[in-house]
Amino acid sequence: MKDLRNSTKPANISDDFVICAKQQPSNIAIKDSVSSLSYSQLEAISQSFANLLLSEVSDGDNHVTNTTVAIYGKRSARLIIAMLACARANLTFAVLDSAYPSTRIMQMLDLIEPAIIVGIDTTENELLAVQPQQEKYPVLTLGH
Repeated sequence: MKDLRNSTKPANISDDFVICAKQQPSNIAIKDSVSSLSYSQLEAISQSFANLLLSEVSDGDNHVTNTTVAIYGKRSARLIIAMLACARANLTFAVLDSAYPSTRIMQMLDLIEPAIIVGIDTTENELLAVQPQQEKYPVLTLGH
């Protein structure tokens, strides 16, 4: 792995992750109670999801006007996939824990005004239910 302490340029987590994935493709990168992924698997899945996110937040001319993604769900390997995908797509993200009260989720969504909400191990109906009534954001689910 690259030694970031002696680096002259600021660290970029997505670039550093790709380097790690190339150096140790078969090593386990993330593991939760349901699944585990090697670095090569995580690299491929996160890049694919990053491309999907970019297509969802871009207009017809491939311009991204709002770079904020809300990630709603519980701690899991899929949460890491979504976070890494956002980093690889140069999108800002905010993690919204599904254990928060729905009123808190609504307040946070009002504050961050995301381009899209990514639901981790949740349904589209659950995501629509926690959104403010006056604003419905597009949703995308991962893992359900």
